[in-house]
Amino acid sequence: MVKKLVIASISLLFAITLALSGCIEINSPPAQSTPSSVPSLEPEQEYRTLTFDLDEDNPEYTFPIYLRNGETLHLYWWVEGREGGVWFHILTPSGQGLGFYDNEGNFANNTLAEGFTREMTEGATQFSPSDYDWGEGYYTMQVNDGVQGLITVRVEWWIEE
Repeated sequence: MVKKLVIASISLLFAITLALSGCIEINSPPAQSTPSSVPSLEPEQEYRTLTFDLDEDNPEYTFPIYLRNGETLHLYWWVEGREGGVWFHILTPSGQGLGFYDNEGNFANNTLAEGFTREMTEGATQFSPSDYDWGEGYYTMQVNDGVQGLITVRVEWWIEE
């Protein structure tokens, strides 16, 4: 008898649960509309800028740019608000040191010279590591100031795939 009463109670509880579940409404989030434009399959070319100051206490600034062999670096830099120049070097993953040397260099349309640079107020270059066997990896940009006082340098670059 107790067994029948337990079974009846469980059945009644189950029936009440079923009846109440029909009264509960679950709100689903509204359907998202699909965008009308299809994303481009072209790799994104990100334009980057960097501004830094050099002075007596911090006469050098370095930063890395990662390049793959098939990519081309487009780089432009200049000194802001002062006539003095800086020495801008690029150290390759293969250990080669390149410096900006306007129209007399031996790499990258004569903008870079091996192991040497001269003081300049601006420079522009573009190159692909595979053109010169410099290797894929981090290219370290090194900027030095030999003049006393504060100097601001701005660098802009993008990488073309």
